[in-house]
Amino acid sequence: MKSFLTMAPFWDPYCPPLGIASLQAYLKQRGHDVAIFDFNTDAQLWRPYRAYFDLYQQIVPESREWNIMRLGPDYFSRHQMAWFSLRDQPPRFLELSRCILNIDGRHRLSDDAVQAFVPLLETIAARVDQLTEEFMARHKPDMVGCTLLTTTMPSSLQILRKVKELNPDARTVLGGPGPIMGAGADSPDTKRVLERCPWVDNIVIGEGEVLIDALARDLLPRGKLLSLRDVPATVETLVPGPDVSQGLITNLSDLPTPDYTGLEPHRYTNLSIGVSRGCAYKCSFCYETTYWRKYRKRPIDSAVRDLHALRERYNRTRFFLCDSLANFFADDLSQALIAENSDIKWDAYLRADAELLDPAYVAQLAAGGMVRARLGLESADADTLELMNKKMSVDRMGTVLQNLAAEGIQTSTLWIVGFPEEGEQAFQESLNFLIEYKDAIYCADPWQFVFHPTTGSEPVFGRLVASESFETRYGMRRLYPEEFDDALLVQYFELDIPDVTSMKIDRIRRMSRVMEEHGIPNPYSLREWRAANRRWNELHPSCGETVQVAIPAGIHSTE
Repeated sequence: MKSFLTMAPFWDPYCPPLGIASLQAYLKQRGHDVAIFDFNTDAQLWRPYRAYFDLYQQIVPESREWNIMRLGPDYFSRHQMAWFSLRDQPPRFLELSRCILNIDGRHRLSDDAVQAFVPLLETIAARVDQLTEEFMARHKPDMVGCTLLTTTMPSSLQILRKVKELNPDARTVLGGPGPIMGAGADSPDTKRVLERCPWVDNIVIGEGEVLIDALARDLLPRGKLLSLRDVPATVETLVPGPDVSQGLITNLSDLPTPDYTGLEPHRYTNLSIGVSRGCAYKCSFCYETTYWRKYRKRPIDSAVRDLHALRERYNRTRFFLCDSLANFFADDLSQALIAENSDIKWDAYLRADAELLDPAYVAQLAAGGMVRARLGLESADADTLELMNKKMSVDRMGTVLQNLAAEGIQTSTLWIVGFPEEGEQAFQESLNFLIEYKDAIYCADPWQFVFHPTTGSEPVFGRLVASESFETRYGMRRLYPEEFDDALLVQYFELDIPDVTSMKIDRIRRMSRVMEEHGIPNPYSLREWRAANRRWNELHPSCGETVQVAIPAGIHSTE
């Protein structure tokens, strides 16, 4: 089959979407005709996306302190789903929209306010259809696949429905990390998408290479949800390639260098590669261990091979490492790049682990090209960290931040606000931490804890030991009336705790205020990025080039 793989809107175009770039390289290596496209580098889509949140902040002025560019995309996705499903039923669309837009539970928008969003939703839908028609006419694919994330679900479904209108015989596939909020094969949400969307032939859950290769060879049936357990040994035999065990590629170094052909690399801040798959830790709010099943990494020379190949091919030196954590290979990577006197710079997720308490080790990371560390600190309260299964010490977190900042490595800190049983004093500890370590923090990004229920023996969102106990203790309630399940496809729940949503929003507002009072940025626009970089350079002037990080290019230049 001729295959076309896409990253649907909306996903921040910080780096090329590694999933479809890696699949393209793998499928080409296996002899397939394949092309890829990222909708998120289209300015005609990105402008109304930003305008949507500008409008929301005009209608609900309080939301200007809600970190809306981090909090809002999930709600925007739900609003898009309401439009996608109910645009021909205006009364039901208005009612569901009012529920969705009432993010904090204290704002019931008028019909006129809801209608103000409709032109933006229409503009986005029209542009998605137009781009879909263009790539169908240009590539004439037999199979079209879309990356399905929480925020891309409405557009992915729209794209595949348009594909079926244009070519009823085309095979249509959804796939991704979960793919819906980490939902597994047993999730009623995943099954509901397949049942209610007859234009979707397959949903793929799990490592994509083997499954997509088999689909492209027409070895698997349509109308099914396919996960690793559905890949029979006969398929692995019929499609010889990298060593595969239980549906997983055993040696990641067998995989080819990602192929960005069809994308526009100049529109991204960084290029992207992956060194590992999965995570060795089991934080109670994360789905990584369920999706990837086990942690694997490839030899560092294989990763360096990709870095060099992409650097030469695109004349770019900055990379985002799309790994859950870089701790398990950062030492080897930095040493390899130092040995080669390489000019490659990299940005990655890190845990504040013990090795980062050593200033000499952190200096090595900086000398080896690390310019940004994204740290999921989540909380600065010891009891809350224990509930999260973070296995982290607050004192260590502070020292690690200071060590990284001393070498000019930009420290992006991520926070989960409103974790169950995080009391007022526990939340205050996080605020106190931000104030104490403000000069060692490049930026801070607070987000609300999102509850997901469990289904039988398989959690909908990771191995939620903590979440499961909270569900048992507190019970849960629907966020939206049951009558809208078919429109949204996904069921959304919250713990049955009085005023829990407004509490979380109030805490995000309070954290945002503390950040503003103490000069801690949270950049989401070109102007804000520039200001954040100026502040960092002023705080750490002796670090020179190590503090200079690229500002998002291309699509972000419209902001």
